[in-house]
Amino acid sequence: MTDPDAAGPSAGRRAVLAILGAAASPALAGCQTDSSTASSPDEGNDPGNATGDQRGDANASSDENDDADASAGEADDRNAWTVETDVPYRERPQRTLRADVYRPADIDAPPVVVHAHGGAWRFGDKGFRPLFGRLAAAGYATVDIQYRLSHEATYPGPVRDVAGAVRWVRATADERGIDPSRVALAGYSAGGHLAGLAAMAPNLDAVQPEGFYPNADPAVDAFVGNAGVYDFTAAGYGNTVLIRQFLGGSREERPDRYEQASPISHVDADAPPALLCHGTADRIVPFEQSERFAAALDDAGVPVERLTVDGAGHLFYTADRRLDAIADAQIEFLDGVVK
Repeated sequence: MTDPDAAGPSAGRRAVLAILGAAASPALAGCQTDSSTASSPDEGNDPGNATGDQRGDANASSDENDDADASAGEADDRNAWTVETDVPYRERPQRTLRADVYRPADIDAPPVVVHAHGGAWRFGDKGFRPLFGRLAAAGYATVDIQYRLSHEATYPGPVRDVAGAVRWVRATADERGIDPSRVALAGYSAGGHLAGLAAMAPNLDAVQPEGFYPNADPAVDAFVGNAGVYDFTAAGYGNTVLIRQFLGGSREERPDRYEQASPISHVDADAPPALLCHGTADRIVPFEQSERFAAALDDAGVPVERLTVDGAGHLFYTADRRLDAIADAQIEFLDGVVK
């Protein structure tokens, strides 16, 4: 079990480690089983490299894409929220990017969580997840977004889409009935990486879409990462077909890009408070990614909390038996920093 003091929290700072296992909650008993693995131009198309290793792509599609469980839990009380689907938020040459906006019923101008889906930067789409219903019941809107995938645009295109979504949310909040002054970013897996980079580097030119709602504030009030990738430069990680497709080359070929695309490279005292959720048995994105990121945030004096799901694999985020504890932890965190 992870040492609660491994990140070295200092007195007076909010740095909490929650270990959730069978002993902590009956809802978390058992393990989620994973199958076996796996300043640049905005468009960054790389069709030659994007075809990649099709066998590797297939593995990532089944293991890393959270859409397989996107419809799970739809029995939540839908009277608690309304949804506006397929709202266009950004035009790109490849396609129109759209968002689904979930709003809690009978609450005026709620705070909002902008959510980026998983899928190894190459797969996946927006779509209902049961966590959205839990957030709505707690008084939060969720804006679930699309972004361009790696066969459409390599880095930095997809992260600019996510950063652009934050600007769009703030600029059009009155139309959507949400509060533009209380915005959090969240994501799962590859979406956790993109949301993390947009949250950590709001003033980096490579991250921000030029000329897109330029007067809207790109910074966010909080970040929630679920099994995210935060450091492409870590030893033993980053040399996969899917990462090379996304970053437009290998680490040896593009070391500066691997560093720039790593959220951990941009951590400073101005970073927003963060909650990092990860399973200790994740075979897709190593648990150490969250450990390293949490330590960097703590060293910078940034409030960071960790939800460590003991024995869980990559798909812990969509496991119904863990949803209550995960939702409760995320809502408690957001209540403390956004609400």
